[in-house]
Amino acid sequence: MEPAMKKTILLPLLILLSGLLSAATCPADELTIDEVVRQVLAHNERVEAKSELLASARAEAQASRGERLFRLDAESRIDYLKEEPFERFNGTPILVNDDRTAHHQLTLTQPLFTGFALSTRQQLAELGVDSARLELEQVRADLTLEARLAALDLLRRRALLELARAQHEQFLRHRDDALAMERQGLIARADLLKAEVALAAAEQQKTRAEADVSLAKSRLNQLMGRPEATPVQLTTPASPADSDPDLAFLQDEAVRRRPVMRQFDLEITKAEKAVRLARAPFYPQAALVAAYQRDGQDLLAEENDYRNDENAVVGLRLSWNLFHGGADRARAAAATSRLRAVSFLRADVEKQVRLQVEQAWRDLEVAIKNLATARQAVDQARENHRLSELQFKEGLIPIADLLEARSLQTEAETRLLEARYGLLAARARLDRAVGNNSVEADR
Repeated sequence: MEPAMKKTILLPLLILLSGLLSAATCPADELTIDEVVRQVLAHNERVEAKSELLASARAEAQASRGERLFRLDAESRIDYLKEEPFERFNGTPILVNDDRTAHHQLTLTQPLFTGFALSTRQQLAELGVDSARLELEQVRADLTLEARLAALDLLRRRALLELARAQHEQFLRHRDDALAMERQGLIARADLLKAEVALAAAEQQKTRAEADVSLAKSRLNQLMGRPEATPVQLTTPASPADSDPDLAFLQDEAVRRRPVMRQFDLEITKAEKAVRLARAPFYPQAALVAAYQRDGQDLLAEENDYRNDENAVVGLRLSWNLFHGGADRARAAAATSRLRAVSFLRADVEKQVRLQVEQAWRDLEVAIKNLATARQAVDQARENHRLSELQFKEGLIPIADLLEARSLQTEAETRLLEARYGLLAARARLDRAVGNNSVEADR
């Protein structure tokens, strides 16, 4: 192979290989919590399913509008009789038709009055569109909270992993110090063994924390519709502001904004329309009918030796059911009972929504207070460990006290971390309870 040809082949391969290596080593872009939510809403099967149901409801509404327009039906029939039909006139049989007949008819029917049934069905179908839209909004709200909590959980577990690593490194240094002092005869071997046990426990805790991070990352990637092993880098959000002081205002906002409350308002309206629809059989039905027909012996009904081969008719059709065994009245009573039931359920759900807001609001208040307490405890625990380390090196305290001081510091730092992310989670839950879903993907 010529050298020039080798260069021509190798150069693109080198460029491709370098691109793949750079893509593999390039760190993932950091995502904010809001960006995570947008990705979840854009790539989630539950959202797709509800979107399809919304499209179905819109098609049903379009069909209900079409029901109010005229209907055009075509009918064709070809009959072969065993004998030619006849009628007797003064005892004499007279043929009235051929033994082979063809009938073709076009019928146009325009409903004029159906006891408000067609208009009510159209209104119910349009309410079904609104209901499907609210169901989609409900799913998006649930996913927004789920995505925020999943992202916060990943950040929290990564922070816990850093604490576990820091504690492991600290216990490793304490073990090395104890080993040096034991060789010098400054401490007993039992103290060295205590340091070894503490180091092993810290190793186990670090391993568990690493597994928790991997699981949290997989869960978040699943929500975002990505492979579970995809790297995820998140921006730590700032601590939220203090809680809203007006609980009653938040409860009223939740009743006004929550999809579940608006869904029940729609259900009440739909139940009212259902009562009207159930009473439609009490009214007469009227329709305008027009038809064109052809009758004959041949396939196209162009020949007829007995009557005219074509005809047209226009008429008004009236019908009114006078008795149906009480079924229509029973259906109307059932629809009225369903209306009352939905009204009672709506009142009960409103109480639950108000209670959910109060619980989320009080959880946020507790989280704010816990954060302040945890910060003070961390400062005290760190100072205690610093002093204990100095005392141990001076031989004033045994290593067990030093290890306990380091464990207390880790516990305090863990409580502070849990308080920080607990505050962020409490804020997200309060937003969800009130119906404040600020992040929305494009519809």
